Amino acid sequence: MDGVTYSLDLGQPVGSRVRNLSYQGRPVTPDQAFTLALSTYRLRGGGGYLAAMGYTGEAEQVSRASQRNLLLEYVLSKPTLNPAPAGNWRTIPYLDRERVLNLAK
Repeated sequence: MDGVTYSLDLGQPVGSRVRNLSYQGRPVTPDQAFTLALSTYRLRGGGGYLAAMGYTGEAEQVSRASQRNLLLEYVLSKPTLNPAPAGNWRTIPYLDRERVLNLAK
């Protein structure tokens, strides 16, 4: 989600790992609502994503268009599209990149 920053605390149980969730620089509050786009796999419960969020409602809108085609249409409509990594999330404890890469050798 654009404008969001957060940390993932891998030492916490699944479903409780998101920390410091902010939207446009301000902490997210329980009364805020967001629109979330999901693949049909996730929408049908794949990966346990909705269950982890505690969501039991129904989708507001389901598109027949494939995710691939929606993304392709968007990219083709932006002739100067130049995405850069957002750097809007990290893990806690912060992983030591060099240590992890050296262990993989």
